[in-house]
Amino acid sequence: MYVTNVLNGQPVVRFNSGNANTGDYFQFTRITTIRTVFWVLKESVANTRFLLGDNSSYDFHRGITEGARIDANKIWDANYSHNNIKNGTTKLMGTATNGTTTTLPSGSFQVVSLVTAGNVNANQICQDRIYTGSWQGDIAEILIYDRALSGAEELQVGTYLAAKYGLNTAYPATPPVITSQPMSITNNAGTTAVFTVTATGTLPVYQWKKGVANLTNGGNVTGSGTATLTLTGVSQADAASYSVVITNAAGTVTSATATLTVISPPAPGVANTGGATNLAIGIAQLQGTLTNGPADVRLYWGKTDGGATAANWSNTNLLTGQASGSIASNVSNLIYGVTYYYRSHASNQWGAAWASTTASFTTLRPASSLTNSVATSITTNAAMLNATLACTGAVYQVSAYWNTVSGGTNASLWTNSAYVGAWTNVIATNLSYTATGLAPSTTYYFTFRATNAVDSLWATNVRSFATLAPLTSPLLPGSAITMPGGVPAFTFATVAGYQYRLAYKNGLTDAVWQAVIAPPDFPLPNGWS
Repeated sequence: MYVTNVLNGQPVVRFNSGNANTGDYFQFTRITTIRTVFWVLKESVANTRFLLGDNSSYDFHRGITEGARIDANKIWDANYSHNNIKNGTTKLMGTATNGTTTTLPSGSFQVVSLVTAGNVNANQICQDRIYTGSWQGDIAEILIYDRALSGAEELQVGTYLAAKYGLNTAYPATPPVITSQPMSITNNAGTTAVFTVTATGTLPVYQWKKGVANLTNGGNVTGSGTATLTLTGVSQADAASYSVVITNAAGTVTSATATLTVISPPAPGVANTGGATNLAIGIAQLQGTLTNGPADVRLYWGKTDGGATAANWSNTNLLTGQASGSIASNVSNLIYGVTYYYRSHASNQWGAAWASTTASFTTLRPASSLTNSVATSITTNAAMLNATLACTGAVYQVSAYWNTVSGGTNASLWTNSAYVGAWTNVIATNLSYTATGLAPSTTYYFTFRATNAVDSLWATNVRSFATLAPLTSPLLPGSAITMPGGVPAFTFATVAGYQYRLAYKNGLTDAVWQAVIAPPDFPLPNGWS
């Protein structure tokens, strides 16, 4: 049975099956070259069962009572244990003893050691060959070596076991001695700092200190109870003096103080170097330069200058974890022909900074044009005003303006105006508007204007036209009638603005007037011109 925290905080394996059955035991691959063995154990019931055994031999035979010989509970049997064991060196709690005459104490933990005179065998723990029953008690540790340890080596192992399990033995503990002191170090913030101490002594126990406070593992601290103290991701909070106290059963020693100096990198810097590039209709690329990266960079932008106050900016582009060097970010859905502002801001764990000034740029206007054309369909009181519009990539609302004097590109100087319509993204289109209520025989001027939220585009040329003269009372023109070849011919002068119809009849033979049909001068029907 595995039982924790039994001896000086260490676990043991407990054997307690008694003598009535084959018992509890471990079996392992046979070792035929055993020369040195250490046991840390507590025999719970005095018995003769083996500490080490073999399923076909009995080299480690415990003492038994046989006839007049009373060897029960002895460490080794005087007759049956192997000569290499009897002729070896057995120690109990670090003191040499005759194993064939010394009883193994029960009820308390013991350190038993054996250095044999030659090779012996074993492949079982707590079991004698195939006999029923097994050794009873707690085993904390068994160490088996295939060579005879020297006196110094035996002392070292015995001291180790005594200190590990807190047992008072004849093995002397060696006090701790520092052979290499921890050294002061300088680290950049965010890196890993390591302090190391080297010491001799029996089972030293380490306790690192920050100033006068004991350190424990957790956060960025590991190895607070070892020879190597590690601090990860150091910051100014870790900058301090460190030392280590080393303790064992023989004494205590404190190291020299080692200082950790933490250097924090400078805060990032940023500038709007390069300005805005790749300008096109509605888009731009904002550029800058970052120093002392990596850092997060925010490009604040908008139609007004927000200065060095983030809340005053309407838009933000975030670039995370940027390395030192050039930075750039595209912005879109910009209104064309408008001045925009932007300013860079950089931040990381070491600080934050704004660009020293705000940069500005103006988006490109689309290639738009508006040209007046000749007025058509002119009458005494009306005329059709014409123009041509090109507005690729833009939207315009168009109005026509006219007056008896030219107002140029000043809308307030034009007496008359009218909305013509809206056009979006056209390569070229003809615009027309019929102006009515004009005065006859008058010279008029006209132009067109296209507007949107950010632009006012006047036609490049003001045009003029004159309305027709008013019609007067009709006068019948004088005429001459000839009869070439017996066919009547009519000759007369016409006046502009009138239509004429000719008719004739033979006074002797015709009862009604006959229309003169002679296109194209007198087209159908009925000879109107």
